[in-house]
Amino acid sequence: MHDESHHDFYLAAQPFVVGGASAMLASSCIHPIDLSKVRLQLYATLNPGKPKPSSIGILREMIKTQGIGSIYAGLSASLMRQAVYGTARIGLHRSISNELSVRNNGKPLTFATKMLSALSSGSIAVMIGTPFDVALVRMQADSMKPKDLRRDYKNVFDAISRVVKEEGFGKLYSGLIPNVLRGMSVNVGMMACYDQVCFTIC
Repeated sequence: MHDESHHDFYLAAQPFVVGGASAMLASSCIHPIDLSKVRLQLYATLNPGKPKPSSIGILREMIKTQGIGSIYAGLSASLMRQAVYGTARIGLHRSISNELSVRNNGKPLTFATKMLSALSSGSIAVMIGTPFDVALVRMQADSMKPKDLRRDYKNVFDAISRVVKEEGFGKLYSGLIPNVLRGMSVNVGMMACYDQVCFTIC
């Protein structure tokens, strides 16, 4: 009985653990690209009138002037975001899909049902993970400012605590609605479509 409950717990936890670990690994690999994207988006505002560089040019200049570590600014926030958002997004979708399959007597789920699972899990995950999204953007953007204007966040938890202390708790949920819509669409595109393709092929 004990072995059976342990096995059930392992099966329930597996999508969360594997999904979260995979998301964190992927985030570590693409972080410099994500950083250059944020810098490009903010460049015109912080450098009016100057020609916009390429993404590669931005990273090359950062390494030249600030060292290789500069292209990983905000990595702790990125990892925490995936530890929360990525884990919840993938794990909840799989758990919800499994429960819906049980309620459907083991019969294949329709694509509409898979979409519903993906939409639900994506929106919940974003609502949990948005504070880490805000911290990530703040940390990435901070390194672009002149030294005397930088906040010099130590890590993701320092960024979150200072945002709450200096600007109020509500600031952690800036851009929540578009972020939820993005998370829902991404989850449908990735999880529901993946499930449908796997079902079709298998």
